Amino acid sequence: MDDAGTGQRAFSIGRLFWFFLRIGCTAFGGFMSLISIIQIELTEKRRVMEQKDMLNGIALASILPGPVAVNVTAYAGFRLYGVAGAGAAMLAVILPSFVLMIAAAELYLRWGELPVIRAVFNGIIPAIVAVILQAGWNIGRKTVTGVKTFSVALLAALAIIVFKGFYVTLAVIFIAGALGPLLFRGDDSAAGEAAAATSAVPFALQWLFAFVLAALLLLFLLPVPDFIYAAPVAHLFTTFSGMSLTLFGGGYVFIPMIQKIVVESYQWITAEQFNAAIAMGQITPGPILISATFIGYKVAGIAGAVIATLGIFLPPAMLLVLAAHWLGHLQKSALLQRALRGIRIAVCGMIFAAAMLIAGTAGSGWGVLVIFVLALGALMHFKVTPVLVIPAAGALGLALHAAGV
Repeated sequence: MDDAGTGQRAFSIGRLFWFFLRIGCTAFGGFMSLISIIQIELTEKRRVMEQKDMLNGIALASILPGPVAVNVTAYAGFRLYGVAGAGAAMLAVILPSFVLMIAAAELYLRWGELPVIRAVFNGIIPAIVAVILQAGWNIGRKTVTGVKTFSVALLAALAIIVFKGFYVTLAVIFIAGALGPLLFRGDDSAAGEAAAATSAVPFALQWLFAFVLAALLLLFLLPVPDFIYAAPVAHLFTTFSGMSLTLFGGGYVFIPMIQKIVVESYQWITAEQFNAAIAMGQITPGPILISATFIGYKVAGIAGAVIATLGIFLPPAMLLVLAAHWLGHLQKSALLQRALRGIRIAVCGMIFAAAMLIAGTAGSGWGVLVIFVLALGALMHFKVTPVLVIPAAGALGLALHAAGV
């Protein structure tokens, strides 16, 4: 994305990588935490993306297959620095949790037990709720501006809280998109220019992406030659890449399917080891599907870890970049812009719903409330970055635990 229309990139590729690496080191708490941190940093603090652009990315990531948080990361990198930016952002966000997962997997497979860090997470979870609420407030005050928009956001939030589930999320997005042209009929002010050149995918690369994605999908869905099963690394890649292109709804929706394939069908790991992998995915920063790293490491060492990680994250990001490219070329359509406006309003409600659902896992006691209030005050009043607030909350949670609170 061009910075303020000057034709200059908002980030160099090195700064972009470092920016997302810092986020990847501290983005505990699931996909909405990661998305909220990216939104706050890019649209509020650095102002290199518009709110509606980020919300478009969240909507795209929500309706496409693959892990939502990494897809949003790839979208942001793509809008800031094209295809190279998408790759750099995705790699940077995944790298910290990948390294931690390798270390945790080695410790677990050697000694069979995980470190106890619940006290830290008792501090992190209320801070994550504060981060998500701040992101929802910052987006909502500019997007939800009247009775119509408030009603759409409220209904979206209630639907997510009451009914839950991926299909409900998908239905909310599609219904909001269908309502947009009706609610905002005659309002063509949102129609804009096509995406900046930094967000374009070269024609040859579009065809290459499409070919690779189609080939990976066919290798997963159709019978494959025996030599692929004989090569553990190749088998890992076709399996995880195929799953990533056929599963919708984010990490928690993926878990039953992954378990069925890696535990029951291929018997790469035991059920106990699978549960440990999921637990490690929850206690490391970044996406929960970094659990694929553990499985790959168990099957084929470091090479297997790398291949499984690439398989679960790379193909959906490629699909997301293609979708973002074509979305950019349709930005002049007034009808599409009205539909996207409806979706952006629903996403605001979904963000607040996510905060409420995560708050339900935060435990009880005055210590949790104190951490939440301190975190929210630091974010909203003092404008402290979430990258600092979340680790500080974890340290405070550990201190309260040590004090017997």
